Amino acid sequence: MPASRQLNTWIAESGSWQSYIDFKLPEDERAQYSFLSQYDNFFLSLMSRTIELLKARDNEVGVDELLATAKGLEIFSLYEKRNQFNGVNYSNNILYAAGLYYLSNYSASAWILSSLYPKKNYELEIDQFISGFLQRNLSGANEHTLILKRFLESGNIRLLIILLRRISFRKETAFSDDVENYFSHLLAQTILTKFFDDNIWADLLKVNNDPDHWRAYVIRNIEKKVPVWSFFPSQKLAIQNGILNGNTCSLQMPTSSGKTSISELVIYDEFKRNPECRILYLAPYRALASELKQSLAVSLGELGVTSKTIFGGNLPTQEERTSISEVNLLISTPEKFMAVEDIFSGISQMFTTIICDEGHLLDDDSRGLSYELLLSRLKSSSEVKRRFIFVSAIIPNISTVNSWLGGSDDSLITSEYRPTE
Repeated sequence: MPASRQLNTWIAESGSWQSYIDFKLPEDERAQYSFLSQYDNFFLSLMSRTIELLKARDNEVGVDELLATAKGLEIFSLYEKRNQFNGVNYSNNILYAAGLYYLSNYSASAWILSSLYPKKNYELEIDQFISGFLQRNLSGANEHTLILKRFLESGNIRLLIILLRRISFRKETAFSDDVENYFSHLLAQTILTKFFDDNIWADLLKVNNDPDHWRAYVIRNIEKKVPVWSFFPSQKLAIQNGILNGNTCSLQMPTSSGKTSISELVIYDEFKRNPECRILYLAPYRALASELKQSLAVSLGELGVTSKTIFGGNLPTQEERTSISEVNLLISTPEKFMAVEDIFSGISQMFTTIICDEGHLLDDDSRGLSYELLLSRLKSSSEVKRRFIFVSAIIPNISTVNSWLGGSDDSLITSEYRPTE
């Protein structure tokens, strides 16, 4: 069997073997996996392919090949599997597995894997940098990390150029002295080359090239519990297709692919353009409205966006009307907002952006009709220029809804990307 075909067979076997371990199936029910008796050859073949893939990045290596190699490598470092193998440096191996996940556009998986081994496990400065990068951890006095931190805080692309050149130079000098050091620098160089065009600053500055417009938003993201340094491919697609251009858009993405974060970006961008803006966020469930009050509203509040959340069956009061008119963002269930509109006629005229979350509920038997009636009212009664951001994971006729709300073919944004498989 050719070497590449044999390696692919072993990778497929290793994925099946992981499932048996994860589901704790009895030993006698497992298949006879050939890679287990030849794991040393399997590991060496994986590392050889990894180096080939890193060197060939300029030739646009397929994502599937990167991802398959990452899946093969990871088993040698995972806690419940690694005891089956001897002679593997677990922490160093995880850098390559996580690095390949990152290069495959699975930064969330890279973050999870790299976080299994703290930065203190690494002796080489370059390995400490790679570990910190994949974990999005900017702590410590590592010289590479300090430059990266300055870039993330400022958006100054020259800092990334300096960092990439420095790592590339040290890679070349390490070639004849220390093979391990050379390969680590090769990994770092390849990761940074991707990051150069695939970072939060690069995408935002294409929309508005004033760093001051985005600085507070970026710093807030890099300081989150799980820092955000880059957008998911689904989020990048939304930005590239004009989610921030002020027009009606419809967004269809799978669960956990970043729809709420895109809504947060839309709200922040409008607020920066107009601090007196009024945005209505329709959340069809009370539980969702309450959750957004604790998450989205708090995050935006730290950026200066004022908000109020309303839901429940109580009749709105004059005091509530006043408070609604004083905030930038109103989070409401459709039923509650209809009650407010019925009592305080014309209050909807102050809102120029309407974000419609869980849009597939238009087809829901219990609340779909009220949701659709409200959107119809908002769509037809506005005396000002108004846009809709319609968000759903599963609605099949989203193009029809997008057109109904006033969107164009170009403003329909769909993605199948999921941050993990």
